[in-house]
Amino acid sequence: MLLARLGHRVLLLDRARFPSDTISSHYLQPQAVAALWRWGLLDDLLATGCPPIQQGRFAFDGFALEAPVPTHDGTEFTLSSRRTYLDELLVHAAGDAGVEVRERFAVRDLVSDHGRVAGVRGEADGRETEERAAVVVGADGVHSRIARLVESPIHEDRGRLACWYYSYWTGVDPLGFELFAAPARGAAINPTQDGLAMVSVGWPRAEFDEHRRHLEASFWDVLARFGIEERVRAGRRQEPLRGTGDVPNRYRRSHGPGWALIGDAGYYKDPVTALGIADAFRDAEAVAGAIHSALAGKRPVDEALADYEARRDAATRAHFEFTTRVARLPALDPASRAMLSGFRDHADLAEGYFRVFAGLLEWPRLFTPENVTRAVSGPSAIRPQA
Repeated sequence: MLLARLGHRVLLLDRARFPSDTISSHYLQPQAVAALWRWGLLDDLLATGCPPIQQGRFAFDGFALEAPVPTHDGTEFTLSSRRTYLDELLVHAAGDAGVEVRERFAVRDLVSDHGRVAGVRGEADGRETEERAAVVVGADGVHSRIARLVESPIHEDRGRLACWYYSYWTGVDPLGFELFAAPARGAAINPTQDGLAMVSVGWPRAEFDEHRRHLEASFWDVLARFGIEERVRAGRRQEPLRGTGDVPNRYRRSHGPGWALIGDAGYYKDPVTALGIADAFRDAEAVAGAIHSALAGKRPVDEALADYEARRDAATRAHFEFTTRVARLPALDPASRAMLSGFRDHADLAEGYFRVFAGLLEWPRLFTPENVTRAVSGPSAIRPQA
């Protein structure tokens, strides 16, 4: 969509037919909402009945942090959208911008020319087709075929730390963005379209096989652990449980001669911090800008794409570290418990924690010695002057 708006010819290939669903955190952090606003698509998503979320709540064992959701670039709310709505909206927006959209197209192989990727071969409606392009972008998810075909190496891998399952309920009224954390357990409740609440639970990846055998019982056990089982049982579930234990935490090389990877295809982390959609939007803008500058003759395409990857890695490093810590679903040690519970008495610290979670503030800038001292000293502590 972005490249077509800049005047370039773009072919979009997807093996799905839209609307199409996929496993997802659903959540659009403030950066993603701001991107939709820049692209002129925010009102369209709101028109699907996606409810604005303005309040957040993190419930730990024995205490909770509450604050307005973070703002960013003028945003005043976040969203939690079903992918059947969000993805179809984006595909239609691409088509409206002039992109040639082909659904039900399965990419099988790449076309190479003197060591460079120069297009793809694939199949649609039983017919094999070859298409050539100046750049092939793999926006095809954690199991990216493009990544496999170019043999993109993984240069950092923290493994699979957690597994997550969810479904949708009517009659469960979320208080906003709700997240629950306890040792080896996690849960969340978010409002989404059609008057539904998405309810999700998580365990350490090491327990995946055990809970998969008794999924229903394990799901309700987690909700009971957080005291929200009866609240959810009072509603009515509308779909089966779905989820996965295939949740890696890794960076892939995301550029090469004639190709690039964006979103989950190149950089993937546990959905516990719900930044996948925002990261994909950021990558889309960055790669579109890189390709546009190259096609306009301002710099070599390989140089532009290498710069994109370097900037992405630098921008995501601190939050990758934070996410992999949280995804282990650890128990709070006494010092961490005292600090976080003390955040309740300081609105700026509570809001800061939400900003860290959203990837808008690097965690070392919040957990400074000064802020820790303020938190554990109680509400009367005076904030140092800047």
